[in-house]
Amino acid sequence: MNNDKMFENLETILDETENKQYPDDIKMTFYYTNGEKEDFDVSILIWARLMVAGKKRLKYFFYKN
Repeated sequence: MNNDKMFENLETILDETENKQYPDDIKMTFYYTNGEKEDFDVSILIWARLMVAGKKRLKYFFYKN
């Protein structure tokens, strides 16, 4: 799947699941430039919103599967 298709799928998920609650089943780690990191448990919707927001601001997040 290419990046454009991935973001289209994420936007579709967000449109279809507006205001629904999902479990925090994704572990997300933020790495800061000072070398520190923070771990968060987030839902697929929060992850999707972060990815789409980053793309719309023309800033990209690096992510690992």
